[in-house]
Amino acid sequence: MGKKNENWGGKRLNAGIPRIEGGRRVLVTLKPEHIELATLLGNGNMASGVRKALELVPNGTKRSKS
Repeated sequence: MGKKNENWGGKRLNAGIPRIEGGRRVLVTLKPEHIELATLLGNGNMASGVRKALELVPNGTKRSKS
């Protein structure tokens, strides 16, 4: 066998999904139509679409009890 490629396995600089400063990973359940809309808003990236939609909500919006 020959010499292994130096980039084989292990951590690589800037590999993977970039982290969002102050972000936290959460699990949400969405209806299929919401998934489709979020994916459209995010140009193919559902999570990005959800973030964009939430940014449209005014900061002073009062929360309602579910």
